[in-house]
Amino acid sequence: MGLRKRVAYANVIQKKYPKHKVIFVSIHFDVLPASIEGVRVIESNGGNALGKFLSETFLECNRANGKWCLVESGDKTHGLKNIFVLGKNNLIKEKVLIELGNFKNTKDIWRIRDFHVRENYAQLKTRALIKMMKGEKKK
Repeated sequence: MGLRKRVAYANVIQKKYPKHKVIFVSIHFDVLPASIEGVRVIESNGGNALGKFLSETFLECNRANGKWCLVESGDKTHGLKNIFVLGKNNLIKEKVLIELGNFKNTKDIWRIRDFHVRENYAQLKTRALIKMMKGEKKK
């Protein structure tokens, strides 16, 4: 029920501000096999600029594992089902889900407990959004 409300609200915002660049970011902490570590950015099917900017920013600052950093919703090779909030019901073009770490990985657990790391994650997300809004080129 909560997921549908989030998507419905996102659609209301998209319709209310049709001339603005609207983005959708859903932030989480995952539970995966302990070998998976670091930030993962999951983008909607077909990808988008937001996912690319976020993954590049987290990779540049060694907060993500290149093998797992940017994946598409529904990518079976990464064990992903199609994620509802990134689906076709969400009218926003630029939409991602960010997994800031993995509860089964001890390094990630210690990172999320550290205020400085959480602050760094917030700064990195903001940096990526600014780059995207300014229209900078992805690497």
